[in-house]
Amino acid sequence: MKPVKQTRTQHRRTHRRAFTLVEVIVVVTIIALLATIVVPNVFGNLGSSRQKVAAQKAATIRQQISIYLMNNNLSTVPDDFEVSELTTGTSAPLRPKDVVDPWGREFIVDVSGSGANGWQVVSFGADGEPGGEEENADVID
Repeated sequence: MKPVKQTRTQHRRTHRRAFTLVEVIVVVTIIALLATIVVPNVFGNLGSSRQKVAAQKAATIRQQISIYLMNNNLSTVPDDFEVSELTTGTSAPLRPKDVVDPWGREFIVDVSGSGANGWQVVSFGADGEPGGEEENADVID
């Protein structure tokens, strides 16, 4: 039996191994359209996510300061207290990255009499300045 000889068009169809330029352009266009929809939604929520992370970290720091006060028989936070004191020593309750807000600044302990016990843990938000709105709003615990 002789092998069947293929015509030139049949040979091209069976050995096609690449995408055409039109197919590539269509796929790239679809990806670009999806990116224009998805990217703003993802990055739009980034600011509120950082606020939530800062609030959670502030609550953890506040809790650790309360434990620090009990362990050291103190009733109030000393005026010169630094949050970094919770990261030093052999049995430090927090790691150095735990006392830094999502914008890269260390949390502040405000002992001016504000807050439930006369002190509060503060992050000044994205701009690092007191006050502000949205991502620039202060995080206070």
